Amino acid sequence: MDIDSKIAEAYRARSEAVAAKARTVYKIVLYKDGKVSRDVEEREYVDVLYNIRIRPYYYNKKSRMLFCYDNGHVNVMTPYELLNRKLKIKGLKSNGFKMDTDASLHKVCVCHKDDYLVICSYGGDGKKYIKAMPLENRKSHGNMDAAGNIFVKDARPYRWLVVPKTLAYTIAPIICKTTSIGYLQEEHRALVEALWTQNAVAMELEPRPVEQLEPRR
Repeated sequence: MDIDSKIAEAYRARSEAVAAKARTVYKIVLYKDGKVSRDVEEREYVDVLYNIRIRPYYYNKKSRMLFCYDNGHVNVMTPYELLNRKLKIKGLKSNGFKMDTDASLHKVCVCHKDDYLVICSYGGDGKKYIKAMPLENRKSHGNMDAAGNIFVKDARPYRWLVVPKTLAYTIAPIICKTTSIGYLQEEHRALVEALWTQNAVAMELEPRPVEQLEPRR
């Protein structure tokens, strides 16, 4: 089985597992003023930043919600704990993703704690770099305004991809457990392209941004 087929099969298996428990969908809404609410109807887009749907497959203590920022930080939370809070409409002030902070929120995704986060970034030399980081043993924070863990240092991430843990052996060449920017060599390009394609198709939660988030100046 070639790389593309292996990756496609892993994502397909995850999608089928998620779909099997898709009767109930939990909703979390992030607002521009840095607040959050749960299980409310979609509001007018004027003050909504993200509408996030969390499938029941991820409603457990082994799942993780990742808030990925363009400064290389990732705030790791547990959807189960967040959804069990008594969130009121526009409650729980969350400075971590306010529009006037130093870092811009680029991605919100949900995955299993044993999965991998692939980060594509630009280094100081302007070149592209890629690395896969294991989420296992990453500290989970209780607040959305936490600075989060440093996943990439001295680089500007521009894309974040979630990879099922079953692909650990396949992505082994790009796995890196340090905060270095990683590397992108010619022999990695086929792997990268396959990951990008399947990420858009299946497992990753895709919150719908109300507006295009531009890096702050």
